[in-house]
Parts: sequence; structure tokens; C-alpha cells
Amino acid sequence: MLLALSSAPSTPPERAELWLFYEFELRQAISFCRMKSEPVNGQLKDVFGIDPLPVRGLAKAASVALLTVLQW
Repeated sequence: MLLALSSAPSTPPERAELWLFYEFELRQAISFCRMKSEPVNGQLKDVFGIDPLPVRGLAKAASVALLTVLQW
């Protein structure tokens, strides 16, 4: 059953503004972390020849990097 748009509850403007603020802050923090990790990833790929990285996820990538350094 579909509800009419006029009967749907609306979000108060203050709450919507707060939600947008926190969404922006979270997006900015994630972007900052990615920006800091990219040079490290590039150096690992250049120095140790891990290109492309054969795994996904932080724990698995850290394991591959540590094993590569240990082997080197």
C-alpha cells in the first residue's frame, strides 16, 4: 500500500541541518584518512612490488605488507 506524500511525516529543519552537518564531518574524516594512507600505499607498491594489492581490507592488507617486509 502506497502512502500519499502529503500524509508522510516531514523532518524538522533543525534535525535535517544537524544530520547534514554530521554527514559532512564524517565524509571529511574519511577523506582525510584516505589522503594520509595513499602515499604509504604508493611507496609499498614501488619499493616492494605489491601492485596490485592481492587482498581487500585493512587486516589482510597489513598482513601482506608485513610478510613482504619480512621477506625483504
